Amino acid sequence: MARSAPGHLLFLDDMAKLARRPLPPLDYLHELFLVDPASPSGLRRKKTVSVNAQAGDPAGVYMPKVRYWIVRITYNGEKHGYYAHRLIYAMATGKNIDNSFIDHIETQEKRNVIENLREASHEENMRNRGKSKSKSTSNYKCVYWNEKRQRWIAKMQANNKYIWIGTFNSEAEAARAYNEAALRHHGEFASLNDVPG
Repeated sequence: MARSAPGHLLFLDDMAKLARRPLPPLDYLHELFLVDPASPSGLRRKKTVSVNAQAGDPAGVYMPKVRYWIVRITYNGEKHGYYAHRLIYAMATGKNIDNSFIDHIETQEKRNVIENLREASHEENMRNRGKSKSKSTSNYKCVYWNEKRQRWIAKMQANNKYIWIGTFNSEAEAARAYNEAALRHHGEFASLNDVPG
């Protein structure tokens, strides 16, 4: 059964380290896990390692605050946490990804299946972020209500610079303008708004 870990269990060192922590050897990972799209984490255990980690169980715990599955592995006497999607990508492709970020193409569900994963630079990975959960005035990414102008504005960031896209009469217009700018600046890594019509 899939487990969810409380927020205080960020036993996993610094979460940023997980994005590029060197993985144990691939043959060792293949001894422990099976890539399984039917598992909620995308991985299934091959071996029983404890009462809570039995052979056949989904591997890892879901961390709701970061919306990622984390898998703990003991290797050479040291226990570390790893993002499940990094393990899946390495196991499925056979690549050494120690110096790469692994990006979810579709960001809302963060499905850990190989078809939804790709290598990315840190900058490319950051481009593909979904809408912030902050107290935004809009339902769309990079769209805001400007009280003073009584209009919707769209702005974004690319290559470490803020880009003013414009002001618009409707929220949907601003969202479409953001989508065009995001495609122009971020290409395949653009995280687009789902705008009706």
